[in-house]
Amino acid sequence: MARAICKMKRTLIVLFPLLALVAVAQSFHEGIIGEAEFEVVRTKQQTVLESTLEAGLPVIDIHTVGGEEPTCDYVNAPPGALGRSITNATKVPARAIIYEADGTISYDSGDYVKDASGITIKIRGNNSAFVEKKSYKLKLQHKVALLDGSAPDKDWVLIKNDILSLNTRIGLKVNELMGMVWTPKGKYVNLVLNDDYRGIYMLMESVNRNISGRINVDSKEGRIFEWDPYWWNEDYYIEDSHNNKFTFKYPEPDKLSSAERDRMHELLDSIEDAIEAGNYARYLDIKSFVNWQMAHDILGTYDGAGSNIYFTLYDDTSKVQMTTLWDFDTIERQWEGWSGIHYAQDFWFYRLFQSEDRTFALAYLKRWKEVSHVIFKAMTAWLEEYTQTTEYAGLVLSYPLDMKRYNCNSLSPQKDIQTAKNWFATRREWMEAAIAYEIDGIQNKSSTINGQCSIKYDLQGRRCRKNAQGIYITNGKILLSSHPL
Repeated sequence: MARAICKMKRTLIVLFPLLALVAVAQSFHEGIIGEAEFEVVRTKQQTVLESTLEAGLPVIDIHTVGGEEPTCDYVNAPPGALGRSITNATKVPARAIIYEADGTISYDSGDYVKDASGITIKIRGNNSAFVEKKSYKLKLQHKVALLDGSAPDKDWVLIKNDILSLNTRIGLKVNELMGMVWTPKGKYVNLVLNDDYRGIYMLMESVNRNISGRINVDSKEGRIFEWDPYWWNEDYYIEDSHNNKFTFKYPEPDKLSSAERDRMHELLDSIEDAIEAGNYARYLDIKSFVNWQMAHDILGTYDGAGSNIYFTLYDDTSKVQMTTLWDFDTIERQWEGWSGIHYAQDFWFYRLFQSEDRTFALAYLKRWKEVSHVIFKAMTAWLEEYTQTTEYAGLVLSYPLDMKRYNCNSLSPQKDIQTAKNWFATRREWMEAAIAYEIDGIQNKSSTINGQCSIKYDLQGRRCRKNAQGIYITNGKILLSSHPL
């Protein structure tokens, strides 16, 4: 069967010649390059593409004009800010062809002609862009639905896999099971850029407005904005009364009038005041906020700095809503602690839990009772089912290529499946105890000694592991342990 499939792929590639060779062939026919040079280029292109296709995942094959490589400049945060990021990312014109796993072509952008055909590709990300393997943003010159069930759009992203092989797929499934308004569509692909294999990526819908899908906010009054730790690298941001900085995904900042900017500033300050006063439900869609926070708590996301936390305002009369989760690089890190954003004391979620108005906390507790009996079982079952899919089989075959390309041998889909199974098998128990003590106010007998809770936390508020040493907090007291707890 495998030999038949490989033979079929090779036959398809012969029957459907590599369109990326067109420019080279034109140069050959025009006498710019000789026959020997043409054969070397053609052989290399066919060999890289064919060997990549044999790994079993779809392949996105991109050739930039003149072989230009996307570049960027690297910048560090100014004094008083955090992080590092990129600037001056070049938008490189290119042609993109998507080959499905069977070798058939599902998309061909054509050669780049501004506003007519082709694509541009540029490096995306912040701290993640400082390593060799980059993520990319693709801009199509006309709208196309690149994924099954997606709406036509110009904006797409290639999210790299270099932390966990399945982190994005797992995060999106939890997003779906928690009932978030929108779950971005995506599929794993192998990327070949200018005849160089670049590894496994998730081709995904990006966060932006789309009247047929994604986030369909009102064209005039709608807003998509982000709590953004990289505000210092943006042309425009809004700072609220708690020094939180927000940037805009829609509309672009230069499309906002001064009056519209003032209204957004007033709204954000009003939310801050309402959280302090305990009447925040007038501004926030509590259900979506609860689903978003609980999803991150279930996933145990480590990052709490605020990157990729998106808010939606559909029009001037609607409440602010959490529409989707996005960043999954640090899931399954907080084995015995809340997600990082749960601890972020300066931002909204932590203060909603601490507010004397228990609307948010009680809604969280109610939602937990609704989902806790089903979501962990559902994720365990889904992980098992996923191992039977063709995408998973393609990941298993593709990861040795990715690891070889970047001189790494620590990742594999098989390891990540087992890690995820262990995570969802144990996460419910920890959350049950933590919610009972910290949110419901009930002291779980199994977590108490002489009527007091014995759960221990480090100085960052993370629950300590059983073998932790050093300074910790329990029952509101700071204690020092020189031996395992």
